[in-house]
Amino acid sequence: MGIDPVPQIIIAFVSLSFSAFFTLLKYSYEDLNKFKLEKMKDEEIITENQAFKLNHFIEDLSSVQSTFMIFDYLSNAFFAVAFGRIGYHLYGNIGLVVSIIIGTMLILVFGESAPYFISITKGDIVAVKFLKFSRIFTKLASPVIMIIRMISRAIGSLFGLERDSKEPKITEDELFTAMNLSKDEGLLDMEEFGMIEKVVAFRDSFVKDVMTPRTDVIAVDIDSTVEEIVKLFNEEGFSRVPVYEEDIDNLLGVLHIKDLLPHFVGHEIINIRESLRKPIYTFEYQKTADLFEQMRRNNGTFAIVLDEYGGTEGIVTMEDLIEEIVGEIEDEYDDDSESDGILTLKNNVFIIDGMVRLDELSEETNLDLESDEVDTIGGFVVEIFDKIPEQGEVLKYENLEFTVLEIEKNRISKLRVTVKEKEDDNEVDE
Repeated sequence: MGIDPVPQIIIAFVSLSFSAFFTLLKYSYEDLNKFKLEKMKDEEIITENQAFKLNHFIEDLSSVQSTFMIFDYLSNAFFAVAFGRIGYHLYGNIGLVVSIIIGTMLILVFGESAPYFISITKGDIVAVKFLKFSRIFTKLASPVIMIIRMISRAIGSLFGLERDSKEPKITEDELFTAMNLSKDEGLLDMEEFGMIEKVVAFRDSFVKDVMTPRTDVIAVDIDSTVEEIVKLFNEEGFSRVPVYEEDIDNLLGVLHIKDLLPHFVGHEIINIRESLRKPIYTFEYQKTADLFEQMRRNNGTFAIVLDEYGGTEGIVTMEDLIEEIVGEIEDEYDDDSESDGILTLKNNVFIIDGMVRLDELSEETNLDLESDEVDTIGGFVVEIFDKIPEQGEVLKYENLEFTVLEIEKNRISKLRVTVKEKEDDNEVDE
């Protein structure tokens, strides 16, 4: 007994339409995020209330996607059955095969591709217009989604494929890939790219990477006179200085040059101890991002880095931390002639401060030096030659020639680096 093809045609048409509709909703909400909603709100495409509801709706995006996929699959199943019955009714088994081929093409074109391209230009409008409708369908599908998730977790647990819920949605490598693509396409200029790159690197760096080491810390004794302290401020160009009692391992606090103004304006007697500002204490392997947040929370500008015995390892200022992101900042009392520690004399010849970090040197020059043991160029030279060289000594390493210009406190404070043409046999000469 034959079937009436008209109802089957109606079912097939309606099912394919629903398939396209649910696919369109899936792509539309998939493309939404907090930043896009904020932009839509600023452009007055949506109201603040709509932005709030949309943001709340896409918080569990996997459930939203699963909902539309379930109804999409159901629509495709109804379409396949109805379209197959039409083909079989008209031409038997051959008609069934032909209907499967044609039906698949119709689903791909009208049920998948067309909704995708519509979502690219109209997805935002669709997401807003059909929010209430979408919320109803997610509630209807929630029991099914819960069961599917339980089964998925059980299977994943069985094969050791459980995913950490705290895993970031985008990895650092993916972020850098997106940044490089944006830079290549002109969406980010070099300055913006460098800033973002430094922000990401800042999160992974440690206090030891930015601190001023103990040997370079300039501090004053608590028993120093105001005149002696002012002289130090003038000579060093500082706006603040750490104050110690007896030795530098006993740092009491930080003295700001502004705290000395009453002495000069009103000739008041300054009690240095009472004028000290309490520092923040940290350790060299604390993350710089954590220290930055700690200093911001406590309105601190100065941190003392302690070693494992409680002695002073070095100091870190808020300025040091900010410079890791935005580059060198000139203090209001800085000498304008102060360099960043790297002076290029001519091609492949550099005068470098011994405390310049290897990563900074790599960024500013074509010198690519790496070490797991030391951080600075001065330390690198001492490490590879296994000695503290004398002032004026010339040392060769691979295609580099190091000339020690200054030695201070048993460390290299300044050196000249000359890059030679690479030879076949690299060697270290002392």
